[in-house]
Amino acid sequence: MRLRIAILSLAAAALLFVSAAPAQALCHCRHRSYRSGYYRSTSYRSAWVKTDVEPDEARVYVDGRLVGTADDYDGFPRMLRVAAGTHRLTFRLRGYAPYTVVIRAAPGRVVDVDYWLRSYS
Repeated sequence: MRLRIAILSLAAAALLFVSAAPAQALCHCRHRSYRSGYYRSTSYRSAWVKTDVEPDEARVYVDGRLVGTADDYDGFPRMLRVAAGTHRLTFRLRGYAPYTVVIRAAPGRVVDVDYWLRSYS
């Protein structure tokens, strides 16, 4: 019984140690990049983008191609998967000024884009 408790305690400590990895920013923009256990382990040639952009109905364009809305990739239930490298993300919604950001997506990392679109009125 004591051996089982000791093994479980070591496993819990190892899990806490691994999950406490520090966040690492890739540039000095309004977005940040961090490690994510599930998304990091699925592919090392891909990166992930979490779009915390308001309003949620804003259309998301990656390198000029429409991929969905900001709500589609807000982290629940999924994030936007992109190839590692530099990408131009544009958010557009009628009545709001478009917002464009250039991100550098590192393999196995999550880039968080957090922005409120500005209304024309």
